[in-house]
Amino acid sequence: VRAHGVGRTTPALSEDFETTASVLAEAGYRTASFANNPLIDHHTGLARGFQDVRLPTHLRVLGRSSLQRLIDRAGFVPPLPWLDSDQGAALSNDRIARWLGEREPGPIFLFVNYTEAHLPWEVPERHRREFLSAEESARSRALRWRVHGDIEDALNRRVAREGTDFLDADDAAILRRQYDATLHYLDERVAELVGLFEAAGLWRDTLFIVTSDHGEYLGDHDLWSHLYRTYQDLTHVALLVRPPGGITGVRSDTPVLLSDLHATVLSATLGRSPQAGRGRDLLAPGGPAPRPVVSEAGPLGAQAALGRQPFRMADSPRGRRLARPEVAIRDERFKLVRPEGGPPELYDLVADPGERHDLLRRRPEVARRLAAALRAFEAAEPAHQPSGEELLGPDSPLGKALRALGYVDD
Repeated sequence: VRAHGVGRTTPALSEDFETTASVLAEAGYRTASFANNPLIDHHTGLARGFQDVRLPTHLRVLGRSSLQRLIDRAGFVPPLPWLDSDQGAALSNDRIARWLGEREPGPIFLFVNYTEAHLPWEVPERHRREFLSAEESARSRALRWRVHGDIEDALNRRVAREGTDFLDADDAAILRRQYDATLHYLDERVAELVGLFEAAGLWRDTLFIVTSDHGEYLGDHDLWSHLYRTYQDLTHVALLVRPPGGITGVRSDTPVLLSDLHATVLSATLGRSPQAGRGRDLLAPGGPAPRPVVSEAGPLGAQAALGRQPFRMADSPRGRRLARPEVAIRDERFKLVRPEGGPPELYDLVADPGERHDLLRRRPEVARRLAAALRAFEAAEPAHQPSGEELLGPDSPLGKALRALGYVDD
């Protein structure tokens, strides 16, 4: 949903928009969210409709001592197994097992958010060692704090200012393999989650979806992390949809939107046909028809959503370019990128999957076609304009500021 309202401390989803959880809760489903991202909570509106909202990562932090932080900063392998943990996936599955065992009979909707594939890519040592030697694993731990400071800050902010030259080739290779270790670890946690549903006798009748909100650059395009641009490294994410009962696997190359999952879930569970402009049912007979799909990126907005002060970009062509929010639209072959306040770019994703060669001058007719499709999409899905209550309500930041200045009364 392309929407931004104003919350207490962070941008919040307007109440004008339904959520999958809210629709299913009204239909009698028991709804629960086990998210290790603190943005999936009531203060952002993203947890609307969930009757049970759990943040296992908060329990994990409370359960670990200051000794863990010292060990992290020193770059050592934790001496005790309980200190050598993940970012919350194992605890999430433990709490989900309890929730499944205590639930009342009836249909359920469960949202699970694992964050191990997110910086700092933290998984136990035995999983690191499947991809890294003992020396490389020790170096990966040193990279987390000691070598360049906070590695998350370095791969986000320092890369934005300087590029990736400060990271030598061996360290970059270690970080990539550490990322691979997190994916392998999450494979195990997802398999464990499936096992919980099998043990509870639910798996046969469960619609099961696995996806991600973004990818990672891992050094491609002279970038790391995921705050900048709309290259395929970020926007082309894994998506697995397994309907109840299971089917013979089918792989599709048709581009789709993550927002299509809303329509897909409600069609599969309630038999509700997709509403105009609200996505497509990915399990409809014949699969989704090809159509242009849209993605957005905006680094400063991401920082604000995390409650952080936007950082100053380097006063350079690179810094100014990365600071621009942008929208991209693609079909089955071409992709048009439209930065805010900058020239558009055009890529052939078949001939140039790495998006290295801008074809805007060579294929202007393609750019015009995709630009027209983007205008049509934006006309059908205009950005949400917050209501007066959202902007000036007693809990809104703007309303509080204007009241403090005497410009608005109650």
